[in-house]
Amino acid sequence: MINSKSALLAAAENLRQTCVPAQRSIGDLQRNAFLWLGTCAGLPPGTASLQLRDCADIDLGRVQQAGYLAALGFALSVYRNACGSRDLVGPLAEILRRQPTTKEQTGYADDPLQLIGLFRLATIIGDFGASKTLEARVRAGVKRDCTCALIALATNLSLVPSAAERLPWFRIEDAPEVAVLSAHVGINVFNSLFPGQTREDATRCFVDFIEVERFAVSAQPRSMLTLTALEVMLTFPNAHSDCQLAACNVHPKVEITRNDQRKKLHQFTSPPWEIQEMQELARILTEAYPIPEAEYLAKKAGVRLENWDNRQAPAQAWRALLDVTTKQGKLQTLLREALKDDNVLAYHPRLQALGDISL
Repeated sequence: MINSKSALLAAAENLRQTCVPAQRSIGDLQRNAFLWLGTCAGLPPGTASLQLRDCADIDLGRVQQAGYLAALGFALSVYRNACGSRDLVGPLAEILRRQPTTKEQTGYADDPLQLIGLFRLATIIGDFGASKTLEARVRAGVKRDCTCALIALATNLSLVPSAAERLPWFRIEDAPEVAVLSAHVGINVFNSLFPGQTREDATRCFVDFIEVERFAVSAQPRSMLTLTALEVMLTFPNAHSDCQLAACNVHPKVEITRNDQRKKLHQFTSPPWEIQEMQELARILTEAYPIPEAEYLAKKAGVRLENWDNRQAPAQAWRALLDVTTKQGKLQTLLREALKDDNVLAYHPRLQALGDISL
């Protein structure tokens, strides 16, 4: 058994000092992408170091830039109600009329991260024609970059088979931060990137990667990704791991208020993602129910699903489903249906342990 809490906390603080700018721009493509990836792995946006503390209005003077639109795609995926999006259909259509790839590598599809961000934007604003066009290019564009492959697979679970066909077998040892994040995003995503390897191995390898300080502290993308992986691990210390880590706030400057924890979860009108029990509930349901079965469970509970986007990775799709369920006042009914389901008997003790739910 390993006690690595202090090493992980120290590494996270070192990375924050170089990866987190004093002023964060909504047009920062890489930081927005890694922030969104962290939320796919279950990290509450309000506790992430890469969070946008002040979502400024969209700069309409920059919406003709593919990189800026792609950054908005990731930002709006995290903060859906923070900025207006009605003015972005036209600019996105204009981008897609340009050459997707060029010899100079300046096309909108030449940068895979930018391409995925544009796909996210098309999905968010409901431009299904653009979404279909971009999805086809994402399928073809994810090659040997395991970070972009992870972001693509987290973006849309239907991309898993197509992306996996084009991917070599990645080794956990070569990208432990990607392995840890993919393990938290979903088992299908992890298996597509690291077939034949285990999530427990990913955790052990990542802890070793941090403890022996094989990571470089810089403002480079890999450092930002490592910081995101660290914060996910510190938020969920017992997932896929035999490491004895105490749960802790991932960012000492951000304190999570727990006053509302006295309220029963089913009494909220929107999911209180800052509460640990709500995060644990989402993790249990993600493990217990694949998305098709989640849809059946929700329908049994009387949840209206017209506003639920089930094309995302399992963790993200379940969070979206819990958003919809809570807003409709159906959370308690959903959980009662889960506790009546003999197919998930192994998960009943963990669900019942969340006494705050008041079933």
